Parts: sequence; C-alpha cells; structure tokens
Amino acid sequence: HRNGRAGCGALDREVQAGPLFYYDGSSSLPSGDSFVAVVEEYNLSAETVSTLLGNNNGYLKGILVLNSTYVNDENEYTSPGPKYPLGYSTPSADISYGNSQFAWNANGDGLNQYDLYGVPVAYVNGYEASGYIRQST
Repeated sequence: HRNGRAGCGALDREVQAGPLFYYDGSSSLPSGDSFVAVVEEYNLSAETVSTLLGNNNGYLKGILVLNSTYVNDENEYTSPGPKYPLGYSTPSADISYGNSQFAWNANGDGLNQYDLYGVPVAYVNGYEASGYIRQST
C-alpha cells in the first residue's frame, strides 16, 4: 500500500493561474510571482518536477506539458512508472528490486509516485497548439 496521495490536482475549485514560463532546465525559475511551467514532454521527468516543486515557494500554479513527439526521438523519453516493480498489494510488496540488473522499465523514474496535489498538470496533445505555445513563451 502506498503511503499518502499520488497524482495531481488543484487544491479546490478556485482558479489557479499565472503567466506561462517555458522551463527546460537551462534557466532559473521565476521568483516572487505565480507561474505555470511549460515543459516539453521529453523533459517531463521526476528530476524536472522535483526542481519545479522544490524551488517554487508556492508560486508554481500548474504544469503544462507540450506534445513533442515530432521533435525528439521517443527513446529519449522517461517513463513515469518506477524502474522496478513495487509490488503493491502483492506477495512481492516487500521485495527490493532496486539492485536488479534487469529493470523491467528501463526508462522509469517513478514520477507517477509523486504527490502533486495542488499542482494541476495538463497535456497539450495538438502539435499545432503546442508549437504556438512553444513560440509564445
């Protein structure tokens, strides 16, 4: 059984808004102002989300993920699942797979195990809309 909450969502029904800020890891995050992070899907990883969550002081209002499938090779993408099975609610729940030489999800980084409560995440599927947002930020 997982401890705590996993997934994303707003704190309540109030609007969460801020200017769009394109984040690819090469620049520092805005300070003192609310913002919505715009991230390419190939950059959406546990490391990126940790950076956004760890340095936002409550200013991060959401994450907008852009469709990047036509931009990069899919082999470069991380997978939101863990690298090794976690075994929740199974006899394997207490087995550590972390030292295995055969990861069942080689690109896994465990992002789907993060508690993003209060930080809604949305995916922009359309490549034209993604391109427009990319050029505008």
